[in-house]
Amino acid sequence: MNSEDESSRATNFVRDLLKDLQYPEEWRTAVHLECTLKSTWHDRHRTQALSKFLDCKPNGAYARVEMQVYRMMGQTSDYLTRNQSLDLYTLRKLVSVLEFWVFLAMRGGLGHLVDYEEVQKVCADGSPEEVFRAFLDIRKAKAGCHNWTVDYMHEVLFTVYQTVEAFRKSTQKTDAAGKSSLKLT
Repeated sequence: MNSEDESSRATNFVRDLLKDLQYPEEWRTAVHLECTLKSTWHDRHRTQALSKFLDCKPNGAYARVEMQVYRMMGQTSDYLTRNQSLDLYTLRKLVSVLEFWVFLAMRGGLGHLVDYEEVQKVCADGSPEEVFRAFLDIRKAKAGCHNWTVDYMHEVLFTVYQTVEAFRKSTQKTDAAGKSSLKLT
């Protein structure tokens, strides 16, 4: 089989699998496909077909960002925002919030971000994505907003960023005292 035939076959496969790339299930499927492709000759064609497919779709940039959200949280933004459709700019702010959130979670630094009664109830039995969603619910209520906008999401980003900076400073003080803040086992 020649390369052109394989490229055509891969393009058809990706198009049939991902359809319009408009819905959370299609974004999850795209992540699954992307993460399961190997570096074989056959899969390299599928990787290129997936990239071209995302590039040619009018909502390809949006889908790529939703895929980032899914890779970090195992859910798409519709779950995290309780079915609110976000514009691309607000969605990108959400990704920035999530990047800092994941950093803090990995370092045990979520601290006061989850120190709300409503979030604590979810923390007891909830998944990480449920805890994050509860945190977003609290921030949305505190802001008095009915729908997420880029400005409201930026306020959440600022709050999480302040926590990151405070955590880094406390870690630097610990490091300066000669103690490691990162335990390796």
